[in-house]
Amino acid sequence: MRDSRPVPQLFPCGMIKLHELSVYNWGSFHGLHNARIDPDGTLITGDNGSGKSTLVDGLMALLIPAGKTTFNVAAAQGDRSDRNLISYVRGSYGSAHEGNRTRVLNKRDGAVLTGLRAFYQAEDGSQITLAAIFWMTHAGNSLSDLKRIYLVARRNVSLKELLDAFGEGDPRALKQLLRQDPSIIICDERFSE
Repeated sequence: MRDSRPVPQLFPCGMIKLHELSVYNWGSFHGLHNARIDPDGTLITGDNGSGKSTLVDGLMALLIPAGKTTFNVAAAQGDRSDRNLISYVRGSYGSAHEGNRTRVLNKRDGAVLTGLRAFYQAEDGSQITLAAIFWMTHAGNSLSDLKRIYLVARRNVSLKELLDAFGEGDPRALKQLLRQDPSIIICDERFSE
């Protein structure tokens, strides 16, 4: 069901900067992780495979529609990456050869819940949260198997708050809570808003 409230102007106050990025069950990150971002600049460093691109790709998944995002471009050296939204939700980390078949290895098979959140603050103190909750109810690996809720909020909404409302897999409870908050706009599954 589409949120019928009018969409307010999100950035009436000028410059806005990323302050925090949160991921839950995203790629190699299992559980909830929050990365504070210094508004004057943050350098992300680490060994190969430590999750630098995974963290940045979480932000890209919030800013660009599913299916149009090219993940981990640096490692792909200009070619299309082998990573996609499903591989991040599943936590894909390699493959196993079984006879003449190759099977993708995942950290999370079966039903899965993933969350992403970017918190921005403007010079005047205004706050914006972009968030997405992705879930699958079975072991599918198609983008059509992935259910999602995107939201934009004019306040700081923590990813833990959203995950707690989702609970044991009840998107209706989460949507009901979100609709009761006038500072939150639920965007449609297709990212068009």
